[in-house]
Amino acid sequence: MRSRPEPATDADVDPERLRGDPPAIVLTYTGSGGGVYHRAMLWDGPRPRCGQHGRNPTLKERAAIESHYRACRRCFPDGVDE
Repeated sequence: MRSRPEPATDADVDPERLRGDPPAIVLTYTGSGGGVYHRAMLWDGPRPRCGQHGRNPTLKERAAIESHYRACRRCFPDGVDE
């Protein structure tokens, strides 16, 4: 069984990993968050750049989730290309 990277937390996120296009760390919502990931900002806790609201915002490695989540159209208007 292949191990997945552990989800990132506010305390261990290098702000440089939130930058770039696409960033290495993105934000999702746990539960029924719709399977969308957002560009994250660390301001008063993790927040999506687009202003979307949800429960339990969680920072995650984009590479670990991009196969089963889609990019937010407001956070990534030009899509996500490698």
